[in-house]
Amino acid sequence: MIVIPNNMRQQQSWLQSISYLGVVMGLLLLLLHPAIVSATSPPPASEAVKSALLKSIYASGLVHFKAEDLEVRPATDLIEAYETVVGPYIFQITQDASMSVRDDLLFNAIAEKFSPVQYAQVRQQTLHLLDEKDMIIYPEIGEKRYTLTVFIDINCEFCAMLHRDIPKLRKAGIRVRYLAFPKNGLEGMDYEQTLAVWCDKDRKQALNDARDGLLLDIQTCEHPVDQQFFLGESLKILGTPTLIFEDGNVFTGYFSFKDLLERLKKHNPLHKQTEKESNKLEQPVVTDSTFTPRTAE
Repeated sequence: MIVIPNNMRQQQSWLQSISYLGVVMGLLLLLLHPAIVSATSPPPASEAVKSALLKSIYASGLVHFKAEDLEVRPATDLIEAYETVVGPYIFQITQDASMSVRDDLLFNAIAEKFSPVQYAQVRQQTLHLLDEKDMIIYPEIGEKRYTLTVFIDINCEFCAMLHRDIPKLRKAGIRVRYLAFPKNGLEGMDYEQTLAVWCDKDRKQALNDARDGLLLDIQTCEHPVDQQFFLGESLKILGTPTLIFEDGNVFTGYFSFKDLLERLKKHNPLHKQTEKESNKLEQPVVTDSTFTPRTAE
């Protein structure tokens, strides 16, 4: 128990003593800090740890990540563990590489943690790490001007409206890349039909058949649908179609062909546009933005 003196002079002397004691304790903590850190921080990551982290990164669909870019640091919330941030994910692993976990960097972030520019930067980096063989690609005709990446649900009406503009977009030099985002999660008819499209040898024809109302035969294969669904959630995508532009900015909804061209131009990293021009752009048609519940991996 601490007793505080009643006499004013004694109080001043007592407070001065406490102040000196605080300084001394602070110095002791500073001197002891390196010892405390060395006792709790793991040693430099082993090759086994790095290899396991790379395996987790590639398994998440970020296949173009370069091993030489791997930066491993002590985990911020675990003792004797490591972590690395790649795209929208935080990968954590124990010191002996026996257990690893992946968490969402953006999905679990409070709104104040990242600025819109930081969100866009993460999305932009992520786009460069994805493999086009896992997508449904509609290549540009002639010289490529822009690349548009779109998360779609095969039963989304606004996605169908965008899909009807594909021929015009291609002729305008736009490469369109589809990623799967079944709005009801990884179960049910919507998910099964998405698998049927992505498992088909001719994904484009299967997608057209599904849009025409045909019920596709259920197929199983080694597919990227689950990866793409979790990727979409980790990028904070809740509706379809969600368009990701080359600078990492996103818009959910359908735009007219003319307005989409303007937005592609504006959100090209090499292009700068005045605020006056920007204000002329239309707003998207309301989309199917039904919240998609997270499903455990």
